[in-house]
Amino acid sequence: MMDAKRELRQRMLQMRRQLDPVQKARMDAQITRKLTELPAFFQAEELLLYAATEIEVDTREILRVASELGKRVYFPCCQVAQRAMRFYQASSFEEMRASHYGILEPAANPNAEWMGRSRPLCIVPALAVDRRGMRLGYGGGYYDQFLARHPLVQTIGLCYTAGLVDSVPTEAYDIPLGMILTETTLEVCNGGASESI
Repeated sequence: MMDAKRELRQRMLQMRRQLDPVQKARMDAQITRKLTELPAFFQAEELLLYAATEIEVDTREILRVASELGKRVYFPCCQVAQRAMRFYQASSFEEMRASHYGILEPAANPNAEWMGRSRPLCIVPALAVDRRGMRLGYGGGYYDQFLARHPLVQTIGLCYTAGLVDSVPTEAYDIPLGMILTETTLEVCNGGASESI
């Protein structure tokens, strides 16, 4: 199982690194437009977003649109020793700093922490995903652990169409996503099945 995951992860990382920057920017814009037109996006008062790395679906425009609509936006901070993740509010990428794994993170301000008392939309990065909503990340398990603690959080995974695979190797602790969005498709996952929209 671990070998299959590792092999798929390496293949997807290589594919991401070889993306033409112009093509990637175009796909990112398509994904952003589709996401920001979703009813789930409009209805959410709070977003749990991620600060994208160079190979992930860019989230800067998502943050800009959300801020214009008056939404509160939170970004993850990884607690490496505990293999846990907490979310803190931030209004720009510029106010965040590179931390563990080189990912931009907000300051861990207790007064700006998402306390788990609402039902936000959690936007999750995915290297690969299958139509059951099973996601391949970077292997840290941070999102799975977070989502296991907060089962009512709505989730949507952002991925490129090239990352849609027949089946992601899974383990008992893996949490499926509620929706999958790529530059060409939106799918709602219902208990192991999916419905294209």
